[in-house]
Amino acid sequence: MLALLAALLLDQYRPERHIGLQKLLRPLQMLAWQLNAGRHEHGRLAWLAAVIPAFLTTWLISLFLHRLGSVPGWLWQAAILYLCLSFKRHTSAAQKIASALSNQQPDRAANLWFAWQGTPPPASEDLPRQTIIALLTASLRETFGVIVWTIVLFPFGPAGALVYRLTQAIAEHWVPDTHGEFSRFAQAAQRWMDWLPARALALGFAVAGNFENAVYGWRSQALHQDNNLAILLASASGALDLRLLPDALPDDNDTAEPASWRDIASAISLLWRTLAIWLLLIGLASFGG
Repeated sequence: MLALLAALLLDQYRPERHIGLQKLLRPLQMLAWQLNAGRHEHGRLAWLAAVIPAFLTTWLISLFLHRLGSVPGWLWQAAILYLCLSFKRHTSAAQKIASALSNQQPDRAANLWFAWQGTPPPASEDLPRQTIIALLTASLRETFGVIVWTIVLFPFGPAGALVYRLTQAIAEHWVPDTHGEFSRFAQAAQRWMDWLPARALALGFAVAGNFENAVYGWRSQALHQDNNLAILLASASGALDLRLLPDALPDDNDTAEPASWRDIASAISLLWRTLAIWLLLIGLASFGG
């Protein structure tokens, strides 16, 4: 718990470390070049070759440092969590876009989107909605998913957090458009590891926002395949009373209007409330145990 709090505090003061993290992930592309023979089996082998050594190394270092004392082990866990977590960068980018839109500066908002996402910005009228979707997706995969897998694999120290972030990075680098069948296992691993965090975060949205509509949104997507992000976004739609997805709110709900810059601020607030609820529950479980 203390290592997680330390990582989150460091993230608030020094959020811009993603460039350094990307440099550490460059060997993933080299691994794909070496092992990609266009078959699903080779993608599975490459994924295991990337993840298992990282998992074992992180775990063994954690065991060694804990033998030296609680402080070295705690510092190692905090350092790995800080490397894997990224919350402030995304909320800050979304807040800047909201500020630009509120000041009637669509060009500046578009430039901020490109600096944040590295992709061409959506149409100005859809920019608030897409900003919220990007923010929620990033928060799942770079904050809440890391926390969940740290807890699930708690006996292995911070190795769970590193495996989750590696899985996300591999899925982002090995994509079907360029890697074909080789990428299938990496994409499946991402969906599998997102399953629990997406639902835990959706539940948090229900508690922190409009519970009834959030549950409705969740149920509206429950039968869809590969529906991790759909469940997350639909639950957030209900919690915010905002149509991020077409069927996320009841048909008789006519209060939901197109997203605006104010809704970006509401989404950021929802994430902060959800994070506070999670930290409270983790703290109670830690001290209770």
